[in-house]
Amino acid sequence: RWKANIYTITSNLTNCSSSPEIPTSYTYTGSAANLTYTITPESGYRLPDAITVSGCTYTWNKTTGQLKLTGTISGNVTITIEAVKVYNITWKVNKQTYTTGSPTQSIDAGKTYKNLTLPTAPANNTLDECYPGKKFVGWSTTHIGSTESSEPAILFKTAAEAPNTAITENKTLYAVFATET
Repeated sequence: RWKANIYTITSNLTNCSSSPEIPTSYTYTGSAANLTYTITPESGYRLPDAITVSGCTYTWNKTTGQLKLTGTISGNVTITIEAVKVYNITWKVNKQTYTTGSPTQSIDAGKTYKNLTLPTAPANNTLDECYPGKKFVGWSTTHIGSTESSEPAILFKTAAEAPNTAITENKTLYAVFATET
């Protein structure tokens, strides 16, 4: 008499969830598996580029979050998916959000300012109405008021000039204008 094999499925999902929920066991019925799950990251995370699945063949689509277990399952299966923490990057010019030139708007945890794609530099006449003669000198993590007289600790005009400091929280980067000297 034939008896179906029952295999354990272990899912290690970190900062993400599955719909439907991945079962803890699979009963092998003699035909190929065709199990599909949609993985959704928690808020503030993105799906990883790659995942680990052992014990069966699979396909992974990081854009849609679709995980499909395919082929014959002939042993225990382990699925490991760890979503990646991301931080939001906001660029400001004259207190307005600035996105000219498609700058980075989110970045993986642990990446540095050097990994950012900077926006197109704002035009030097951006402040002419209120502060004539001021020129764009770079981006800073510090908002600079019109009466400031010292250069901010972090100031860069290109990614190559940016600090090699890991970004560990959501950041707003401000355009800095100054009088040419």
